[in-house]
Amino acid sequence: MVARSNVAALEINGLRLAYRVRGRDREAIRGVTFTINRGESYGLVGESGCGKSTIAYAAMRYLPDNAKITAGSIVLDGEDMLRMDGEELRKLRATTVSMVYQNPGTALNPTIRALLR
Repeated sequence: MVARSNVAALEINGLRLAYRVRGRDREAIRGVTFTINRGESYGLVGESGCGKSTIAYAAMRYLPDNAKITAGSIVLDGEDMLRMDGEELRKLRATTVSMVYQNPGTALNPTIRALLR
């Protein structure tokens, strides 16, 4: 993916997301919309449990199996993330976008070796 200077880096529009819990869909995100342009910094703030991490995971398509995006769009550099298949997502994550966790020291363990293909 080549960065396009005339499109936003990330656009999330009308995002709605639900978790399937005990056979029922529980809506967790309701109509989130924002745009991050190239060169901008963006802060998503809110109280604990309000969905900040869920939005970040949705943007990366790192959601658990019981989560589903029920409406909206996620567009990264002009590419529709919701239309990407597994191989396209793997390539995107390997070359273009990644997640930096709040406390990366607890997420990175040098004693565990990753298998690279």
